Amino acid sequence: CGEAWRRWVGLSTLFTFLALDEFVGLHERLSPLVHDAVGSYSFVSFGWLLPYQVALVLLAIIYVPFICRLSRDVRRLFLVSALVFLMGAMGLEILAAHRVALWNNNSPWLYAVLYTVEESFEMLGVILFVLGLMRHLVRNLPALSLEMGDPQNLHEGNAGAVFRRRGAGGARSRETESENH
Repeated sequence: CGEAWRRWVGLSTLFTFLALDEFVGLHERLSPLVHDAVGSYSFVSFGWLLPYQVALVLLAIIYVPFICRLSRDVRRLFLVSALVFLMGAMGLEILAAHRVALWNNNSPWLYAVLYTVEESFEMLGVILFVLGLMRHLVRNLPALSLEMGDPQNLHEGNAGAVFRRRGAGGARSRETESENH
């Protein structure tokens, strides 16, 4: 349990960092430092890619044993989510950097398309990861369930969450209900 707990804390720390990075633009601030250190050439137009790629390789090495211990469907969702996210975050960013180098940023419509697709891939990757996480939680915490948006209340404009805990013998009993009117 100790090793797995550390890996989950590491993942939550990673996602907290990525959210903070996205909010305050840490990676954009890192690019000039990388330019100064390695010089400028076409694929370093977005210099943050180099240190983030090194970090990605290190994280992959550290997390391979952890990912391999997950169930096959959760492991598959985590890996596909990472691939989709990274295709957006790094793959399309490399294309954008190459576009800037080739066309000297004279094609704003192409940048807009690349940016939109990049952000869509990142969001889809996060959604797939959350799906895998939810499958893992359902499998490993069977005594807890969460129902969002009670269908009986949707027509009345109520949004809510109903938390249920399984009672003795697996029967479900209402534990807490939270609704926003």
